[in-house]
Amino acid sequence: MSPQNLNQWRDYSRKAKLFAAKGPAYHYIYLRWRLNRWLNSRVLNVTDMPYRTFLSEFDLDKEALMGVRKALGHQDFEEASRQLGRTFVSRKSPHFCFTPTEVDAIIHFVDETEKAATIQAANEVCHNLFRFRAAEPVIFEDAVDWTYCPQGNKDWTWDLNRHAYFETLGRAYTYSGDERYVEKFQELLLDWLAKNPVDTRQANWSSVFEVGFRINTWIWAFHYFRLAPSFDTKFCLAFLKGLFVHGCYLDAHIELHAQNNHLLLEAKSLAMLGLLFPEFKQAAHWRERGLKLLYREIEAQIYPDGVHGEMATHYHRVIAGELLELLVVLENNHIPIPPAIQAGFERMVDFEVWVTKPNGQIPLLGDSALQDTYLRYTAASGGAIFMKRTALKSVIPNPGEAEVWLLGPQRIETFQRTTSDEVSLDSRAFPDGGYFVMRHGHTSAAPYLVFDCGPFGYKPVPSHGHADALSFELHAWGQTLLVDPGIYGTQLGQNWRNFFRGTRAHNSVVVDNLDQSILIDVWRVYQPAQAKLHQWITSDHFDFVDGSHNGYMRLPEGVTHRRRIFFVKPEYWIVIDTVTGSGEHTYDNYFHLMPNAVVQINQESQQVRATGGVDDTGLIIAPLPPSDNCRVEVFTGE
Repeated sequence: MSPQNLNQWRDYSRKAKLFAAKGPAYHYIYLRWRLNRWLNSRVLNVTDMPYRTFLSEFDLDKEALMGVRKALGHQDFEEASRQLGRTFVSRKSPHFCFTPTEVDAIIHFVDETEKAATIQAANEVCHNLFRFRAAEPVIFEDAVDWTYCPQGNKDWTWDLNRHAYFETLGRAYTYSGDERYVEKFQELLLDWLAKNPVDTRQANWSSVFEVGFRINTWIWAFHYFRLAPSFDTKFCLAFLKGLFVHGCYLDAHIELHAQNNHLLLEAKSLAMLGLLFPEFKQAAHWRERGLKLLYREIEAQIYPDGVHGEMATHYHRVIAGELLELLVVLENNHIPIPPAIQAGFERMVDFEVWVTKPNGQIPLLGDSALQDTYLRYTAASGGAIFMKRTALKSVIPNPGEAEVWLLGPQRIETFQRTTSDEVSLDSRAFPDGGYFVMRHGHTSAAPYLVFDCGPFGYKPVPSHGHADALSFELHAWGQTLLVDPGIYGTQLGQNWRNFFRGTRAHNSVVVDNLDQSILIDVWRVYQPAQAKLHQWITSDHFDFVDGSHNGYMRLPEGVTHRRRIFFVKPEYWIVIDTVTGSGEHTYDNYFHLMPNAVVQINQESQQVRATGGVDDTGLIIAPLPPSDNCRVEVFTGE
């Protein structure tokens, strides 16, 4: 057997063991979901439902739909459709995040630069130009190709079909009153519906997660555009039917086996649909099922210290932002929020505030990126305003455009007027998530370090964890000096994907050129390293953290890596690495410098000087003492 075939066989064997270890309860849920998905691919066909039949999917006993019921009683389907459209355009409840009467006040709070950027982005969409994350923009000369996948990047295709730009068009319309944005929204949505009939085998219905996201953006688009003159009855009916199809599909295929951010966010979308479109007969079921699943997963996935269990700051931000949106809708409609959910959200906000670097950016821990269409809100600012935590006012960013539309003018005005004692962003431990934040001062140039001594991802589904135990990210002088690279991409090839998941891509020690944990394909992990905290001390003058992991005990002659970090406030850090065990091994201690670093090495003292900040600021990495067995090298990527 060739080495390549041997590795493939070994990976298959490990995958089988991982699946078996999940237990019979998981196997039952997963296989039932697969069977249900296969059956529904052959029987679920609500897309072709005639509009007359579709009208029967509304709860015509509701007083608001009395005109529809009366018209249907006279077999006047055109009048019934008109009555339905009028009802949805003019209704005053349920209460969304904003009302038509609040639009002018909201626009007043939006920064002019953000308004201009939104209008520019909307104009690009009107010309079929689409930008997602850091990829090159794509222009469709004719109609949009909804299955277009540039260079095999499925993330781009999913972003195109998430329709986040519907919200961009909607905001641009409120700022300008330009009907072009309404017309483009209608054109794109009708084209998408015509070219993407519901089918589990169809590309844009293959991911239940993406179906849930579209529900979010369609709901916002409806509330931006519903009072536009061109938002006529015919389009309203097509929109509602499309939304209904999404609700039926999500309810039928919700990923009960994917008990991570997928199930949580899908449940949130289902609940939102049921809350905001109670006219559907299925709405009460969608609402109750969605909320029940969401509350269950929040309590399971959010640790007592507020850290989301997937050990990726990106997913923490996504879930905190989406939970904030739901809480706003619940509060606006006077629906009680369970105290445990409220408290969990407050802890999530705390973690996001404390882990944010002095320059306002989030460290990219685990599978994290600076840009993503699901990063819709900043919970650090929006959550503080929602919870009326004015003590955080001096340490959070001003609410951005998305937060202003979400929270409405009254909450923001009240928050800005209220004063209270300010919180001090001192060093803080988040022991359940395994993050330890060392910081001193509140300025953008303040020193900051976040140390990772936690688990590899979320145990039930560790797909977004990295082999980064005992790694850290360091910030000072207004810039990140030692970086965590975050995610490369899940759809851009296994080699680079796993390099960024691996230990060499982090600021930690690599033994025998192996990762701490065995990475399988682009999602799985076998024998993940177990990190252990030995001590955490914080004081006015110093911080100290001491942790270890057992990832390399799997070697024939196993070793343990232990790292101690001592922060002498506010001057410098001392990092002590100890590797103990038996046998002979190679050890590589990686430090990933800022991208613009100018590096100088003194081979005699083995000191590394890296500069590149304002006024030539930077850092010095100096071994204490120099060792004849140590070699210092600089590697540069492209």
